[in-house]
Amino acid sequence: AAGNQTLESGLKGVEDGSLDYVMLGRGLLADPYFPKKAFEGKDEDIRPCIRCNEFCFARAFAQHPLTCAVNTRAGNEKVLAIKKSEQPKKVAIVGGGVSGLEAARVAALKGHSVTVYEKSNQLGGQVIAAAAPPFKKQLKRFLEYLIRQVKQLGVAIVYNKAITANSPELKNADEILVAIGASSIKPGIPGMDNGKVIDVIDAHTTRHGEIGSTVVIAGGGLSGCDCAIELAMESKQVTIVEMLSRVAMKSNLANQPCINKVLAEKKVTVLTDSKVLSFGDEGVTIENKEGKKQVLAADTIITAFGTKANSELADEIFLNNQKVKVIGDCCTVGLVGTAVRDGFMAAWAID
Repeated sequence: AAGNQTLESGLKGVEDGSLDYVMLGRGLLADPYFPKKAFEGKDEDIRPCIRCNEFCFARAFAQHPLTCAVNTRAGNEKVLAIKKSEQPKKVAIVGGGVSGLEAARVAALKGHSVTVYEKSNQLGGQVIAAAAPPFKKQLKRFLEYLIRQVKQLGVAIVYNKAITANSPELKNADEILVAIGASSIKPGIPGMDNGKVIDVIDAHTTRHGEIGSTVVIAGGGLSGCDCAIELAMESKQVTIVEMLSRVAMKSNLANQPCINKVLAEKKVTVLTDSKVLSFGDEGVTIENKEGKKQVLAADTIITAFGTKANSELADEIFLNNQKVKVIGDCCTVGLVGTAVRDGFMAAWAID
């Protein structure tokens, strides 16, 4: 049997007699040594496939060479071989999201002395929220894998440290990688400061317990859809309001039908071609493309208008220091795979 088997699902199938053999596909793109590590009992060192389908299936559909979101070397193993540096350097990485962590992992593998400065008390950036839904456990596993790898490689991690352009920590570094991510877009919609309004990042994490039984999600991108499915699984009544003609517009051809199917199965109401006019105690006022207005009652309103690069601080650090590379979402907001690729290539290029 195939179908993105994990070590656990494959083992269970063999043990209960439902499977004779387990075939790995995407799992071997993520980690070509998956079986070897499993036989050696190094389960935690297996790099997990996150099932995004963006760099494998989507590229294959577009007739491009496939690769992998979490394994930049997939398909380019010889060209992107990781070799020890003959002149190890001091590398400072600002930001402990997936781009910064992947950069730290690769730089450490090359023999450099690496320090990650994270402004919060935990690593992971926005992926902490993205991996919160139960159906995103593979993404959570990937984040745990990255954290485990950098710690095993001896990367120094400094928590609760907000780096500025003039921070002395940067003066001693030979190379500086800035990976401070992105922040939620907060448009000037009347009522944004209403107590019922929760940002989608907080809805997954710090304010999840505040969410009521009737929820309106403003924004039907991937983050809005994930949040809607998560809350519907908790038996909440959920409505998505999206300006475009369909939700999850940026998802690939393999994923979009699945997202729409699950939204329908979970009875999530989807209102497309509709824009949000205001938020209030009574709920969300919207207007459809015919100009008809209505108020959607809501106990909780979740905003998911996308993210914008934290480019201002990144630019300040870049302009104030030599040998700086800006990577990940603070350069260009993208997918997990693009953030990982940015981190890998930046660190790989350090001689």
